[in-house]
Amino acid sequence: MAGQVVANQAEITKLKNQLGQAGSDFKNNYAKLDGLVQQIVNGEFKGQPADTFRTQYESKKDIFDGVQKSIDEAEGFIDEELTKFINLTNNLMDNMK
Repeated sequence: MAGQVVANQAEITKLKNQLGQAGSDFKNNYAKLDGLVQQIVNGEFKGQPADTFRTQYESKKDIFDGVQKSIDEAEGFIDEELTKFINLTNNLMDNMK
């Protein structure tokens, strides 16, 4: 099918839903991780393992924040593209009547 673009609204919607689920899973796990670190900061967990974990987490926090931002941006982008695709297909179908 050279030169043709084949798009399927159901597949785009499926991709959007999968991205949304992956994003939700990451955000939930990140919130749990952050909560654990806050417990360490508050002194609920003490000792070398807790301090080491906190240090490692804090050294990677910018990466975690970047992943979360990328997920948010990707979700916004896919929403926009899905809306554009739906509008395009609706316009094409209206023009073919």
